Amino acid sequence: MLSLAAHSAKASSLAAALLLTTGLFIHLHLLRSSNLPSIVSSNELLLSPGGSSLPSDSTAALAHAHSAHRVEFSIAGLFLDLEDALNIDLPLQRAEAQVEALFLQGSSAHKDDSSDARNAWKRPQQGAAGRRFGVFGGSQHQAEDEAAGAELRVLIAVTSECCSSTSKSALRRAEARQTWAKHIREKHLGADIRFVLAQPPANSRAAAVAELRHEAADSRDLLVIRGREEYKNLPNKSVRLLRYALSSPSGYTHVLKTDDDCYIRYPALAATLRQPETAEPDGGTTQVQMRGVYKGCLENPHGFFALRNPDSKWHIPYEDMPDSVVPWERKYLAGWGYLLSRDVAQHVVNATSAWNRAPDKAPGWYAGLHWEDVLIGLIASGVTGEEPQDDPAFVAAWKGCSAATAVRHLDVEAPQLFWPLYQMELRGAWRGDQVNCSEGEYAIDDYWSWKGWRDSLAGVQALGTVGRRLD
Repeated sequence: MLSLAAHSAKASSLAAALLLTTGLFIHLHLLRSSNLPSIVSSNELLLSPGGSSLPSDSTAALAHAHSAHRVEFSIAGLFLDLEDALNIDLPLQRAEAQVEALFLQGSSAHKDDSSDARNAWKRPQQGAAGRRFGVFGGSQHQAEDEAAGAELRVLIAVTSECCSSTSKSALRRAEARQTWAKHIREKHLGADIRFVLAQPPANSRAAAVAELRHEAADSRDLLVIRGREEYKNLPNKSVRLLRYALSSPSGYTHVLKTDDDCYIRYPALAATLRQPETAEPDGGTTQVQMRGVYKGCLENPHGFFALRNPDSKWHIPYEDMPDSVVPWERKYLAGWGYLLSRDVAQHVVNATSAWNRAPDKAPGWYAGLHWEDVLIGLIASGVTGEEPQDDPAFVAAWKGCSAATAVRHLDVEAPQLFWPLYQMELRGAWRGDQVNCSEGEYAIDDYWSWKGWRDSLAGVQALGTVGRRLD
Protein backbone atom coordinates (compact mmCIF):
# COMPACT_ATOMS: atom_id res chain seq x y z
CA MET A 1 0.00 0.00 0.00
CA LEU A 2 1.06 3.59 -0.51
CA SER A 3 2.34 5.57 2.44
CA LEU A 4 0.97 9.07 3.09
CA ALA A 5 3.95 11.41 3.51
CA ALA A 6 3.59 14.68 5.38
CA HIS A 7 4.14 17.66 3.17
CA SER A 8 3.93 21.44 3.05
CA ALA A 9 0.76 23.07 1.78
CA LYS A 10 2.53 26.27 0.73
CA ALA A 11 2.88 26.77 -3.04
CA SER A 12 6.35 27.16 -4.48
CA SER A 13 7.30 30.54 -5.92
CA LEU A 14 7.88 28.93 -9.31
CA ALA A 15 4.40 27.45 -9.40
CA ALA A 16 2.93 30.77 -8.33
CA ALA A 17 4.84 32.60 -11.05
CA LEU A 18 3.65 30.18 -13.71
CA LEU A 19 0.07 30.85 -12.70
CA LEU A 20 0.27 34.41 -14.09
CA THR A 21 -0.79 33.27 -17.55
CA THR A 22 -3.97 35.11 -18.38
CA GLY A 23 -4.14 38.91 -18.21
CA LEU A 24 -0.88 39.98 -19.87
CA PHE A 25 -0.94 37.10 -22.36
CA ILE A 26 -4.41 37.95 -23.55
CA HIS A 27 -3.71 41.68 -23.64
CA LEU A 28 -0.50 41.33 -25.65
CA HIS A 29 -1.76 38.50 -27.83
CA LEU A 30 -4.73 40.46 -29.05
CA LEU A 31 -2.55 43.48 -29.76
CA ARG A 32 -0.02 41.46 -31.76
CA SER A 33 -2.34 39.13 -33.69
CA SER A 34 -3.04 41.25 -36.73
CA ASN A 35 -4.75 38.34 -38.46
CA LEU A 36 -7.48 38.13 -35.83
CA PRO A 37 -10.91 39.36 -36.82
CA SER A 38 -11.64 41.37 -33.69
CA ILE A 39 -15.04 41.92 -32.13
CA VAL A 40 -13.62 42.57 -28.67
CA SER A 41 -10.72 44.96 -28.22
CA SER A 42 -7.83 44.21 -25.89
CA ASN A 43 -9.06 46.72 -23.35
CA GLU A 44 -12.62 45.43 -23.46
CA LEU A 45 -11.46 41.95 -22.51
CA LEU A 46 -10.13 43.32 -19.23
CA LEU A 47 -13.06 45.14 -17.70
CA SER A 48 -13.76 46.55 -14.29
CA PRO A 49 -17.03 45.44 -12.64
CA GLY A 50 -18.67 48.67 -13.71
CA GLY A 51 -17.80 48.02 -17.34
CA SER A 52 -14.96 50.54 -17.72
CA SER A 53 -11.84 49.31 -19.41
CA LEU A 54 -8.55 48.83 -17.64
CA PRO A 55 -5.47 51.00 -18.25
CA SER A 56 -4.10 50.61 -21.77
CA ASP A 57 -0.57 50.07 -20.48
CA SER A 58 -0.12 46.28 -20.43
CA THR A 59 1.90 46.24 -17.20
CA ALA A 60 -0.74 48.26 -15.40
CA ALA A 61 -3.45 46.05 -16.86
CA LEU A 62 -1.71 42.93 -15.61
CA ALA A 63 -1.24 44.39 -12.15
CA HIS A 64 -4.89 45.41 -12.05
CA ALA A 65 -6.15 42.03 -13.28
CA HIS A 66 -4.05 40.14 -10.77
CA SER A 67 -4.56 42.43 -7.81
CA ALA A 68 -5.62 40.74 -4.61
CA HIS A 69 -9.05 39.16 -4.56
CA ARG A 70 -9.72 39.39 -8.29
CA VAL A 71 -10.69 36.30 -10.27
CA GLU A 72 -11.35 35.45 -13.88
CA PHE A 73 -15.06 35.46 -14.62
CA SER A 74 -17.12 33.82 -17.34
CA ILE A 75 -14.88 34.49 -20.36
CA ALA A 76 -11.14 34.53 -20.85
CA GLY A 77 -9.49 37.74 -19.72
CA LEU A 78 -12.46 39.23 -17.85
CA PHE A 79 -11.31 39.86 -14.26
CA LEU A 80 -13.68 40.97 -11.50
CA ASP A 81 -13.43 41.50 -7.78
CA LEU A 82 -14.20 38.23 -6.01
CA GLU A 83 -17.33 39.62 -4.38
CA ASP A 84 -18.72 40.73 -7.75
CA ALA A 85 -17.86 37.44 -9.43
CA LEU A 86 -19.73 35.51 -6.73
CA ASN A 87 -22.80 37.74 -7.04
CA ILE A 88 -25.44 35.58 -8.68
CA ASP A 89 -27.40 38.74 -9.56
CA LEU A 90 -24.45 40.43 -11.30
CA PRO A 91 -25.60 42.20 -14.49
CA LEU A 92 -24.22 40.94 -17.78
CA GLN A 93 -20.83 42.52 -18.42
CA ARG A 94 -20.11 44.23 -21.73
CA ALA A 95 -17.38 41.77 -22.72
CA GLU A 96 -19.73 38.87 -21.95
CA ALA A 97 -22.42 40.38 -24.16
CA GLN A 98 -20.02 40.79 -27.07
CA VAL A 99 -18.80 37.22 -26.88
CA GLU A 100 -22.36 35.97 -26.35
CA ALA A 101 -23.37 37.68 -29.59
CA LEU A 102 -20.70 35.74 -31.44
CA PHE A 103 -21.81 32.45 -29.90
CA LEU A 104 -25.37 33.19 -31.01
CA GLN A 105 -24.09 33.71 -34.55
CA GLY A 106 -22.49 30.29 -34.36
CA SER A 107 -25.64 28.71 -32.97
CA SER A 108 -27.69 30.07 -35.86
CA ALA A 109 -25.55 27.92 -38.17
CA HIS A 110 -25.96 24.86 -35.95
CA LYS A 111 -27.02 21.73 -37.82
CA ASP A 112 -28.51 18.65 -36.22
CA ASP A 113 -27.14 16.53 -39.06
CA SER A 114 -23.43 16.24 -38.36
CA SER A 115 -22.85 13.00 -40.22
CA ASP A 116 -20.02 14.57 -42.20
CA ALA A 117 -17.94 14.69 -39.04
CA ARG A 118 -18.94 11.38 -37.43
CA ASN A 119 -15.97 9.27 -36.41
CA ALA A 120 -13.63 11.95 -37.73
CA TRP A 121 -11.08 10.87 -35.14
CA LYS A 122 -10.64 7.56 -37.01
CA ARG A 123 -9.80 9.19 -40.33
CA PRO A 124 -6.40 10.48 -41.43
CA GLN A 125 -6.01 14.04 -40.17
CA GLN A 126 -4.60 15.78 -43.24
CA GLY A 127 -4.49 19.40 -44.25
CA ALA A 128 -4.22 22.48 -42.09
CA ALA A 129 -5.68 25.94 -42.09
CA GLY A 130 -3.43 27.48 -39.47
CA ARG A 131 -4.25 28.12 -35.84
CA ARG A 132 -7.65 29.65 -35.13
CA PHE A 133 -7.85 31.67 -31.94
CA GLY A 134 -10.66 32.05 -29.47
CA VAL A 135 -14.28 32.33 -30.51
CA PHE A 136 -13.08 34.08 -33.66
CA GLY A 137 -12.61 30.66 -35.27
CA GLY A 138 -15.27 29.15 -37.49
CA SER A 139 -18.54 27.68 -36.36
CA GLN A 140 -19.41 24.00 -36.47
CA HIS A 141 -17.12 22.03 -38.83
CA GLN A 142 -15.74 25.19 -40.45
CA ALA A 143 -12.19 25.01 -39.12
CA GLU A 144 -10.00 22.38 -40.74
CA ASP A 145 -7.51 20.16 -38.92
CA GLU A 146 -4.29 21.41 -37.44
CA ALA A 147 -1.16 20.18 -39.17
CA ALA A 148 -0.26 16.64 -38.16
CA GLY A 149 1.82 16.72 -35.02
CA ALA A 150 1.10 20.40 -34.34
CA GLU A 151 1.49 21.66 -30.81
CA LEU A 152 -1.35 20.76 -28.48
CA ARG A 153 -2.93 23.48 -26.40
CA VAL A 154 -5.02 21.85 -23.68
CA LEU A 155 -7.22 23.51 -21.11
CA ILE A 156 -7.55 21.35 -18.01
CA ALA A 157 -10.80 22.58 -16.47
CA VAL A 158 -11.26 21.18 -12.96
CA THR A 159 -14.80 21.54 -11.65
CA SER A 160 -14.91 22.15 -7.92
CA GLU A 161 -17.49 23.35 -5.40
CA CYS A 162 -17.37 27.01 -4.60
CA CYS A 163 -17.94 26.83 -0.87
CA SER A 164 -18.78 24.27 1.76
CA SER A 165 -18.89 24.03 5.51
CA THR A 166 -16.21 21.35 5.48
CA SER A 167 -13.98 23.10 2.90
CA LYS A 168 -13.38 19.66 1.36
CA SER A 169 -13.21 21.08 -2.15
CA ALA A 170 -10.81 23.83 -1.07
CA LEU A 171 -8.52 21.19 0.41
CA ARG A 172 -8.58 19.19 -2.81
CA ARG A 173 -7.70 22.28 -4.83
CA ALA A 174 -4.83 23.12 -2.47
CA GLU A 175 -3.43 19.59 -2.63
CA ALA A 176 -3.79 19.47 -6.41
CA ARG A 177 -1.80 22.69 -6.75
CA GLN A 178 1.02 21.16 -4.72
CA THR A 179 1.11 17.90 -6.67
CA TRP A 180 -0.15 17.04 -10.15
CA ALA A 181 -0.99 20.64 -11.11
CA LYS A 182 2.45 21.84 -9.99
CA HIS A 183 4.10 19.10 -12.03
CA ILE A 184 2.15 20.05 -15.16
CA ARG A 185 2.86 23.75 -14.76
CA GLU A 186 6.58 23.19 -14.33
CA LYS A 187 7.01 20.65 -17.13
CA HIS A 188 4.31 21.24 -19.74
CA LEU A 189 3.72 24.75 -21.02
CA GLY A 190 1.16 23.51 -23.54
CA ALA A 191 -1.43 23.02 -20.79
CA ASP A 192 -3.33 25.54 -18.70
CA ILE A 193 -5.25 24.69 -15.53
CA ARG A 194 -8.35 26.39 -14.18
CA PHE A 195 -10.38 25.43 -11.13
CA VAL A 196 -13.97 26.15 -12.10
CA LEU A 197 -16.45 27.40 -9.52
CA ALA A 198 -20.07 28.49 -9.84
CA GLN A 199 -21.87 31.09 -7.74
CA PRO A 200 -23.32 30.55 -4.25
CA PRO A 201 -26.84 31.60 -3.21
CA ALA A 202 -27.14 35.28 -2.39
CA ASN A 203 -27.45 34.62 1.35
CA SER A 204 -24.15 32.68 1.32
CA ARG A 205 -22.08 35.14 -0.70
CA ALA A 206 -20.41 36.89 2.25
CA ALA A 207 -19.27 33.57 3.71
CA ALA A 208 -18.06 32.45 0.28
CA VAL A 209 -16.00 35.61 -0.18
CA ALA A 210 -14.41 35.12 3.24
CA GLU A 211 -13.61 31.50 2.45
CA LEU A 212 -12.11 32.17 -0.98
CA ARG A 213 -10.38 35.50 -0.38
CA HIS A 214 -6.90 34.16 0.40
CA GLU A 215 -7.13 31.40 -2.21
CA ALA A 216 -8.05 33.90 -4.91
CA ALA A 217 -5.11 36.14 -3.97
CA ASP A 218 -2.58 33.30 -3.80
CA SER A 219 -3.57 30.90 -6.56
CA ARG A 220 -4.54 33.04 -9.58
CA ASP A 221 -6.18 30.02 -11.22
CA LEU A 222 -9.82 30.30 -10.14
CA LEU A 223 -12.47 30.69 -12.80
CA VAL A 224 -15.97 31.66 -11.67
CA ILE A 225 -18.80 31.00 -14.10
CA ARG A 226 -22.39 32.18 -14.02
CA GLY A 227 -25.00 29.98 -12.39
CA ARG A 228 -25.81 28.56 -9.01
CA GLU A 229 -23.40 26.11 -7.40
CA GLU A 230 -25.50 22.96 -7.08
CA TYR A 231 -25.44 19.41 -8.43
CA LYS A 232 -28.38 19.82 -10.78
CA ASN A 233 -26.70 22.82 -12.36
CA LEU A 234 -23.61 20.89 -13.47
CA PRO A 235 -24.70 20.92 -17.14
CA ASN A 236 -24.57 24.72 -17.05
CA LYS A 237 -21.14 24.60 -15.42
CA SER A 238 -19.69 22.23 -18.01
CA VAL A 239 -21.10 24.07 -21.02
CA ARG A 240 -19.91 27.41 -19.67
CA LEU A 241 -16.37 26.16 -19.11
CA LEU A 242 -16.37 25.09 -22.76
CA ARG A 243 -17.53 28.58 -23.70
CA TYR A 244 -14.65 29.96 -21.66
CA ALA A 245 -12.18 27.74 -23.52
CA LEU A 246 -13.53 28.82 -26.89
CA SER A 247 -13.38 32.50 -25.88
CA SER A 248 -9.67 32.29 -25.10
CA PRO A 249 -7.05 33.61 -27.53
CA SER A 250 -4.82 30.79 -26.28
CA GLY A 251 -6.15 28.70 -29.16
CA TYR A 252 -6.97 25.60 -27.13
CA THR A 253 -7.07 22.54 -29.34
CA HIS A 254 -8.62 20.34 -26.65
CA VAL A 255 -10.42 20.64 -23.32
CA LEU A 256 -10.15 18.14 -20.49
CA LYS A 257 -13.13 18.48 -18.21
CA THR A 258 -12.33 16.79 -14.91
CA ASP A 259 -13.26 16.92 -11.23
CA ASP A 260 -11.22 17.91 -8.19
CA ASP A 261 -11.07 14.31 -6.95
CA CYS A 262 -8.97 13.17 -9.91
CA TYR A 263 -5.21 12.86 -10.41
CA ILE A 264 -4.01 14.08 -13.83
CA ARG A 265 -0.90 13.00 -15.76
CA TYR A 266 -0.45 15.27 -18.76
CA PRO A 267 2.09 13.29 -20.86
CA ALA A 268 -0.20 10.26 -20.75
CA LEU A 269 -3.16 12.48 -21.64
CA ALA A 270 -1.35 13.84 -24.69
CA ALA A 271 -0.40 10.28 -25.64
CA THR A 272 -4.09 9.34 -25.94
CA LEU A 273 -4.31 11.72 -28.91
CA ARG A 274 -1.54 10.12 -30.92
CA GLN A 275 -2.50 7.92 -33.83
CA PRO A 276 0.16 5.21 -33.95
CA GLU A 277 -1.38 3.53 -36.99
CA THR A 278 -0.43 6.62 -39.02
CA ALA A 279 3.14 6.86 -37.73
CA GLU A 280 5.87 6.50 -40.32
CA PRO A 281 8.08 3.41 -39.88
CA ASP A 282 11.19 5.55 -40.30
CA GLY A 283 10.32 7.61 -37.24
CA GLY A 284 8.27 10.27 -39.00
CA THR A 285 5.82 12.50 -37.18
CA THR A 286 2.92 10.73 -35.51
CA GLN A 287 -0.37 12.35 -36.36
CA VAL A 288 -2.49 13.77 -33.58
CA GLN A 289 -6.27 13.61 -33.24
CA MET A 290 -7.32 17.22 -33.64
CA ARG A 291 -11.03 16.74 -34.26
CA GLY A 292 -13.87 14.38 -33.42
CA VAL A 293 -12.39 13.63 -29.98
CA TYR A 294 -14.68 12.57 -27.14
CA LYS A 295 -12.51 10.33 -24.95
CA GLY A 296 -12.93 9.08 -21.42
CA CYS A 297 -14.13 6.14 -19.36
CA LEU A 298 -17.26 4.20 -20.30
CA GLU A 299 -17.95 3.58 -16.62
CA ASN A 300 -21.58 2.59 -17.14
CA PRO A 301 -21.72 0.02 -19.97
CA HIS A 302 -25.52 -0.24 -19.73
CA GLY A 303 -26.04 3.28 -20.99
CA PHE A 304 -28.46 5.88 -19.70
CA PHE A 305 -31.59 5.03 -17.74
CA ALA A 306 -33.92 7.52 -16.10
CA LEU A 307 -33.82 6.62 -12.41
CA ARG A 308 -37.25 7.10 -10.86
CA ASN A 309 -36.20 6.31 -7.29
CA PRO A 310 -36.59 9.61 -5.35
CA ASP A 311 -33.89 8.52 -2.88
CA SER A 312 -31.26 8.38 -5.62
CA LYS A 313 -28.78 11.19 -6.16
CA TRP A 314 -29.54 10.81 -9.86
CA HIS A 315 -33.32 10.82 -9.55
CA ILE A 316 -35.15 12.20 -12.59
CA PRO A 317 -38.85 12.85 -11.94
CA TYR A 318 -41.25 11.66 -14.61
CA GLU A 319 -42.64 15.17 -15.00
CA ASP A 320 -39.14 16.44 -15.88
CA MET A 321 -38.51 13.72 -18.44
CA PRO A 322 -41.36 11.40 -19.50
CA ASP A 323 -40.44 7.92 -20.68
CA SER A 324 -41.34 8.90 -24.22
CA VAL A 325 -38.39 11.30 -24.50
CA VAL A 326 -35.79 9.40 -22.43
CA PRO A 327 -32.70 8.50 -24.52
CA TRP A 328 -32.74 4.94 -23.16
CA GLU A 329 -29.42 3.06 -23.10
CA ARG A 330 -27.48 5.78 -24.89
CA LYS A 331 -23.84 5.46 -23.89
CA TYR A 332 -21.82 8.29 -22.39
CA LEU A 333 -18.46 8.82 -20.70
CA ALA A 334 -18.08 9.37 -16.96
CA GLY A 335 -18.23 13.01 -15.93
CA TRP A 336 -15.13 12.92 -13.71
CA GLY A 337 -12.91 13.10 -16.77
CA TYR A 338 -13.46 13.39 -20.51
CA LEU A 339 -11.43 14.98 -23.29
CA LEU A 340 -12.99 16.98 -26.11
CA SER A 341 -11.39 18.36 -29.24
CA ARG A 342 -12.17 21.94 -30.14
CA ASP A 343 -14.70 21.09 -32.84
CA VAL A 344 -16.68 18.90 -30.45
CA ALA A 345 -16.62 21.60 -27.78
CA GLN A 346 -17.82 24.10 -30.39
CA HIS A 347 -20.63 21.74 -31.39
CA VAL A 348 -21.78 21.42 -27.76
CA VAL A 349 -21.76 25.19 -27.28
CA ASN A 350 -23.55 25.83 -30.57
CA ALA A 351 -26.22 23.24 -29.84
CA THR A 352 -26.97 24.45 -26.32
CA SER A 353 -27.00 28.08 -27.45
CA ALA A 354 -29.45 27.25 -30.22
CA TRP A 355 -31.72 25.22 -27.94
CA ASN A 356 -31.69 27.80 -25.17
CA ARG A 357 -32.65 30.42 -27.73
CA ALA A 358 -35.40 28.26 -29.26
CA PRO A 359 -36.53 25.66 -26.67
CA ASP A 360 -39.17 24.28 -29.04
CA LYS A 361 -36.36 23.01 -31.29
CA ALA A 362 -34.49 21.21 -28.50
CA PRO A 363 -34.69 17.43 -28.03
CA GLY A 364 -37.35 16.35 -25.55
CA TRP A 365 -34.73 15.22 -23.02
CA TYR A 366 -32.77 18.48 -23.00
CA ALA A 367 -34.60 20.59 -20.41
CA GLY A 368 -34.99 17.83 -17.82
CA LEU A 369 -31.56 16.21 -18.07
CA HIS A 370 -29.46 17.19 -15.07
CA TRP A 371 -26.77 14.54 -15.58
CA GLU A 372 -23.95 16.63 -16.99
CA ASP A 373 -21.95 13.73 -18.40
CA VAL A 374 -24.96 12.24 -20.17
CA LEU A 375 -25.94 15.58 -21.68
CA ILE A 376 -22.44 16.28 -23.00
CA GLY A 377 -22.25 12.76 -24.41
CA LEU A 378 -25.58 13.01 -26.19
CA ILE A 379 -24.67 16.31 -27.81
CA ALA A 380 -21.11 15.26 -28.65
CA SER A 381 -22.49 12.24 -30.49
CA GLY A 382 -23.67 14.66 -33.17
CA VAL A 383 -20.01 14.87 -34.17
CA THR A 384 -18.45 11.64 -32.97
CA GLY A 385 -21.28 9.14 -33.42
CA GLU A 386 -23.20 7.25 -30.74
CA GLU A 387 -20.29 5.06 -29.66
CA PRO A 388 -18.05 7.08 -27.30
CA GLN A 389 -14.28 6.62 -27.34
CA ASP A 390 -13.69 4.49 -24.25
CA ASP A 391 -9.99 4.87 -23.41
CA PRO A 392 -8.17 2.78 -20.76
CA ALA A 393 -6.04 5.81 -19.89
CA PHE A 394 -9.08 7.15 -18.02
CA VAL A 395 -9.19 4.95 -14.92
CA ALA A 396 -12.24 4.51 -12.70
CA ALA A 397 -11.90 4.58 -8.91
CA TRP A 398 -11.99 0.79 -8.51
CA LYS A 399 -9.51 -0.04 -11.25
CA GLY A 400 -5.75 -0.38 -11.22
CA CYS A 401 -3.33 2.04 -12.87
CA SER A 402 -0.49 1.68 -15.36
CA ALA A 403 2.17 3.85 -16.96
CA ALA A 404 -0.48 4.86 -19.52
CA THR A 405 -2.89 6.26 -16.92
CA ALA A 406 -3.84 9.84 -17.79
CA VAL A 407 -6.76 10.53 -15.45
CA ARG A 408 -7.33 8.50 -12.28
CA HIS A 409 -10.60 9.03 -10.46
CA LEU A 410 -9.75 8.81 -6.75
CA ASP A 411 -13.25 9.53 -5.42
CA VAL A 412 -13.12 9.19 -1.61
CA GLU A 413 -9.34 8.66 -1.70
CA ALA A 414 -8.83 12.28 -2.77
CA PRO A 415 -6.97 14.34 -1.79
CA GLN A 416 -4.99 12.05 0.51
CA LEU A 417 -3.52 10.09 -2.42
CA PHE A 418 -2.44 13.16 -4.40
CA TRP A 419 0.88 13.42 -2.59
CA PRO A 420 1.92 9.72 -2.76
CA LEU A 421 1.02 9.57 -6.46
CA TYR A 422 3.00 12.77 -7.05
CA GLN A 423 6.02 11.33 -5.24
CA MET A 424 5.79 8.29 -7.49
CA GLU A 425 5.84 10.68 -10.44
CA LEU A 426 9.02 12.33 -9.18
CA ARG A 427 10.69 8.94 -8.59
CA GLY A 428 9.74 7.66 -12.02
CA ALA A 429 7.65 4.92 -10.43
CA TRP A 430 4.77 5.14 -12.91
CA ARG A 431 6.11 2.25 -14.99
CA GLY A 432 4.74 -0.96 -16.44
CA ASP A 433 1.27 -2.40 -16.69
CA GLN A 434 0.56 -2.42 -12.95
CA VAL A 435 0.97 0.67 -10.80
CA ASN A 436 -0.44 0.72 -7.29
CA CYS A 437 -2.69 3.77 -7.06
CA SER A 438 -4.99 2.90 -4.18
CA GLU A 439 -5.01 2.40 -0.42
CA GLY A 440 -8.58 1.16 -0.13
CA GLU A 441 -9.40 -2.25 1.30
CA TYR A 442 -11.03 -3.71 -1.78
CA ALA A 443 -10.17 -5.98 -4.68
CA ILE A 444 -8.77 -4.00 -7.61
CA ASP A 445 -10.93 -4.12 -10.76
CA ASP A 446 -13.92 -5.39 -8.75
CA TYR A 447 -16.64 -2.74 -8.70
CA TRP A 448 -18.80 -4.44 -6.08
CA SER A 449 -15.85 -4.97 -3.76
CA TRP A 450 -14.93 -1.31 -4.12
CA LYS A 451 -18.52 -0.15 -3.67
CA GLY A 452 -18.93 -2.22 -0.50
CA TRP A 453 -15.75 -0.75 0.97
CA ARG A 454 -16.64 2.79 -0.10
CA ASP A 455 -20.19 2.69 1.21
CA SER A 456 -18.96 1.42 4.58
CA LEU A 457 -16.86 4.53 5.21
CA ALA A 458 -18.15 6.96 7.81
CA GLY A 459 -19.62 10.17 6.43
CA VAL A 460 -19.71 8.95 2.82
CA GLN A 461 -22.92 9.03 0.83
CA ALA A 462 -23.66 5.54 -0.46
CA LEU A 463 -23.72 5.09 -4.22
CA GLY A 464 -26.96 4.21 -5.92
CA THR A 465 -27.29 1.70 -8.73
CA VAL A 466 -26.52 3.19 -12.12
CA GLY A 467 -27.52 1.52 -15.35
CA ARG A 468 -30.59 -0.23 -14.02
CA ARG A 469 -34.10 1.02 -14.32
CA LEU A 470 -35.76 1.68 -10.98
CA ASP A 471 -39.53 2.18 -11.08
